[in-house]
Amino acid sequence: METKLDHIIEKIKADGVEQANQQAEEIIKKAKNEADSIVQKANKDAEHIVRDAEKKAADFEEKSKRSLQLAARDTQLLVKEKLTDLFDRAFKKEVSESLDPEFLHKMILNIVENWDESKSAEIVLSEADKKQLEPLLYKSLNKELKDSLTLQVSDHVSGGFRIRLKDGDLYYDLTDENIAEILYLFINPKLKEILESDNG
Repeated sequence: METKLDHIIEKIKADGVEQANQQAEEIIKKAKNEADSIVQKANKDAEHIVRDAEKKAADFEEKSKRSLQLAARDTQLLVKEKLTDLFDRAFKKEVSESLDPEFLHKMILNIVENWDESKSAEIVLSEADKKQLEPLLYKSLNKELKDSLTLQVSDHVSGGFRIRLKDGDLYYDLTDENIAEILYLFINPKLKEILESDNG
């Protein structure tokens, strides 16, 4: 009987140990599976974070390049615009300074001496030019031309003059602004070519 009891106890112990071993194996297996799952998820998350960071870095680099290119282009356009404006102002100033009273006097004489003396003409000019030109003109013109010529002052003329026959369509605009504009039409393409060249 005692042997039977010992045998039953041994069997219970063996079954208990086996069951405990099975449970331990299942716990270990489950823990290992969970650990593998955690590692896989962590690896996936890490890959996703790295890919996302790489994409953000590439986007940032691309945006930075575009921003720099736009800034360079805008700076180049601004410099060209400023240079053109500076040249334009300097050019107009030179033309204006060239139209001194003696030169204007000669120009007006050349124009009015070829017109019919019976027709009257009007000359529009600045106040300063009128003061200097009037004595020169009236000294050099004959009576008929003096009587047919009218000098008018305009705030819209800074240098040079406009002249027209009162009863006709003939009209000359020889103001500093108009002369500079006409000359600039010939110079501007060359200036543009210089500014747009690779070395300009």
